[in-house]
Amino acid sequence: MNTANIYFEINELEYTDSGYRISVSYSFWKPLMNYILAMSDSIEIRCWNDEKEVINELKERFLTELVYKVERNETVFSGALTPKIAEYLTSNFLGKENQLKWFFLFFHRKGRFLFSSEHNGTEFVGYVFNTEQIETIKKRMPNNINFHTW
Repeated sequence: MNTANIYFEINELEYTDSGYRISVSYSFWKPLMNYILAMSDSIEIRCWNDEKEVINELKERFLTELVYKVERNETVFSGALTPKIAEYLTSNFLGKENQLKWFFLFFHRKGRFLFSSEHNGTEFVGYVFNTEQIETIKKRMPNNINFHTW
């Protein structure tokens, strides 16, 4: 079966008062994440160190489930993907300025990189998806995205 890597980005963007580049709408988020989460077995959540509110929220909710460390300018939470984490990612994903809470999310399957959400859910990368999976992802996204395969 033929596979490809994918990159896509949201075209309808706006900026918050704090300077976040965000999607005009995140209505695609839950359907996309439900699909990606079903294929994933571990996660890495990366935030900038100055994003104290979301870092504290992650510590409070998942410190016993996820490994926590600071790497230079980023705070990283990583570990097995649990139903509790999946629920959090699909139901509590927007911050105070309607931005996606996490700057980077990396999803893995069997120790290999599968998919990422980057720049507060405005850019996405995935590896080794078949044609059917790519079409399923496209159906979950707004029509006006830049979508590339390689």
